[in-house]
Amino acid sequence: MQVFKEHTGQALRQQCRVWPDSLWIGIPANQQGSRINGQALTAGEVMCRPGGQDFELVTPGAFDIYGLVIQLPALSAAAERQGISLDTHWHFMPRRKVAHETLYAVSFLIERLLASQTLAIASHIHQDILLMALLELLQVEQPNVVLPLATPIARKWSIASNATWMNIWTDP
Repeated sequence: MQVFKEHTGQALRQQCRVWPDSLWIGIPANQQGSRINGQALTAGEVMCRPGGQDFELVTPGAFDIYGLVIQLPALSAAAERQGISLDTHWHFMPRRKVAHETLYAVSFLIERLLASQTLAIASHIHQDILLMALLELLQVEQPNVVLPLATPIARKWSIASNATWMNIWTDP
């Protein structure tokens, strides 16, 4: 796994490519003015691109971005060990919506780990922590299950049934 923070002092247009059979995740410190393959990022989005393919990254001046590159077999193995299903839409969509809390936590974690001076033994632990953060970013979203509203007749029946049950169990 490769983890980095990149700073650009001026606006850039870059052609990028990461090693084959890998995944690149780009997490801007702020989304203002950044684009991937011509698509502007909005709040709460990260950039995702598969390895072995060119992509265009446009960044404004004074821009910071966190980057993670991981081999796909390592990512898949970690997801399997944790029982997590990975979303595969990142293969086709360069932007991925992430919950604000998750994005903040992952950015904070990367910043802290990159800023620390660690012993060699800690680097393996740090990679495990970063891998768990990546899994959090890429797991399949579980849709909210919306229960159908009960009809007035169903509500009355439910209340009557509960009242009858309560009467049976509360009578001496």
